[in-house]
Amino acid sequence: MSCPKQLVLKPCRAFVQANRQLSSLSEIRQSSMKSKPTETDSIKSDICVIGDGILATSVAYWLRATNPHNESVTVVGSENFNQSKFNVPTNSQFNSVESIQLSKFTNKFIRRLNAEFKLRPTNNVQTGLSGKDFLYERRSIGLLQLSESTFGESELIKYNKLFKQLFESGEYASELLNSKQLNEMFTWLNGENIRMGRFHSRDDLALTNINLVQLNDLMKTKAEQLGVQYVTGKIKSMKSENKYEEDSRYGVTSLRKNCNELTLDKRISQDLSALTNLKFKKLILACSADQSRLIANMLNLDKNYQWPVEDRQRFIYEIRCDDLKDQEIPVIVDSFGLWIRKDQSSKNFYCGLNSHEGIDTEEELNKVTAFSKFVWPRLTSYIPSTKSIDLINVQVQNYDYNLIDDNGIVGLHPDIHNVFTILGFSGNHEHLSPALGKATSELVLTKRSNLINLDKSFSWRRVLNNSRLKQRLSN
Repeated sequence: MSCPKQLVLKPCRAFVQANRQLSSLSEIRQSSMKSKPTETDSIKSDICVIGDGILATSVAYWLRATNPHNESVTVVGSENFNQSKFNVPTNSQFNSVESIQLSKFTNKFIRRLNAEFKLRPTNNVQTGLSGKDFLYERRSIGLLQLSESTFGESELIKYNKLFKQLFESGEYASELLNSKQLNEMFTWLNGENIRMGRFHSRDDLALTNINLVQLNDLMKTKAEQLGVQYVTGKIKSMKSENKYEEDSRYGVTSLRKNCNELTLDKRISQDLSALTNLKFKKLILACSADQSRLIANMLNLDKNYQWPVEDRQRFIYEIRCDDLKDQEIPVIVDSFGLWIRKDQSSKNFYCGLNSHEGIDTEEELNKVTAFSKFVWPRLTSYIPSTKSIDLINVQVQNYDYNLIDDNGIVGLHPDIHNVFTILGFSGNHEHLSPALGKATSELVLTKRSNLINLDKSFSWRRVLNNSRLKQRLSN
């Protein structure tokens, strides 16, 4: 008896045609959804933070961690953002009471990070300063500031005195060295053209080696646990209105501008976005210079004066110098803005300029030309061994440049009642983000910061008066 053949069902031609039509309709619908965002319901939040980097993350974290009224917080970020791994060293690190206070707070915050975030023992992060650590890229032997001018020499003396006044004896070592002393302490250094140096023997306070990517990820995770909402998309519009409000300081009622809503092209998935209205009571700009300029234009904040920050680029050079690979070398910053730091794992060096101020032509801004004309000559004048190097890699770093004085602008905007900014740090203070976020959150929540005097060094008053806060050790 033979087995029956397997029964095969063949679809009819009409069924095939109908299925193809349904597939075509589905593709058309998906294509339409990609190209035309749909309107959705509004999001409401007490405080809106616009920004992607570690400054925005830190502000959002502290707003929820120390929020006396349990105000809701939403962070609006863009789709394509890469946090720089490490901060560019700068001479402004210890040049004011406020900068030193920020350094002290951040250092203590990182050292008690596990307790601050209430992490379980199995999830604890390593915050020590030896070996391969979580937040530190292996410790260098300190921070060395160099000056070639008499003006820079007097500034270093002044800053060193201030530094010692703010620290207990022996807590952190900071000493002034003349040319001869520099040569004796650092045999690889040529101190011939150096008038004075200031050496910090511990770089944990300088915080030059913090891994900003990992710190940002950790703080963002904790912020989300505390209830911070993150949305991603492109800001399409901003709304503001004029309101009569009483000023508690003077007991008078005045007409004040208030920003209370934005429209966001919010990314829902890889192929779908939707226009979303976000309503808020307070707005904090902790974003890039270009985005802050766009928002300022939407709110007409740049009508009376030029917006004080703009996006710029600088180059970070990775070099190899075989003659120095076994030398202990501190992080070095000079009066011109040149900096160099050693990577203890690869034995290579990173170097560059704090900013390209004074480098005007497009040809000079070429990454190779800038190295050969501005970086390398100064490097070899300090460290003769760097005459023989290999240029391994060049990274391009975007940063927001403050047109006034390279320093940050933190505070309530003078033309609009509920908009705060934390902008313009020129990429030089990202390692102090835990402290800056704390100070800004205090200002937003209680109208003043207990951590530092934001009004003295960082307020909008400098912009309105065009008064420069000196950062460098040169005239």
